[in-house]
Amino acid sequence: MVSDPESIPPALEVLKDRPLYAEKWASFSKELAVMVVRRRDGVCISYPTAETVHEENICKLVYAPAAVSGVVQEKVRNSSRRL
Repeated sequence: MVSDPESIPPALEVLKDRPLYAEKWASFSKELAVMVVRRRDGVCISYPTAETVHEENICKLVYAPAAVSGVVQEKVRNSSRRL
């Protein structure tokens, strides 16, 4: 994890020339994931929301569908479609 500007150069050295992306750290109780596909005609279809469990920044378990309310699942799907 890169926590300050000084830790950026050593992290880049370890990761070398791999494609990278950055995420802002956020406190959370569950990590939810949803896969959305867009057909050639523009229609978006989403798979059921899943819960991912990580250990040491590695995904170890996936529960699908996630044990969350239908309201939460719909919010996740709608947010994902907009992205």
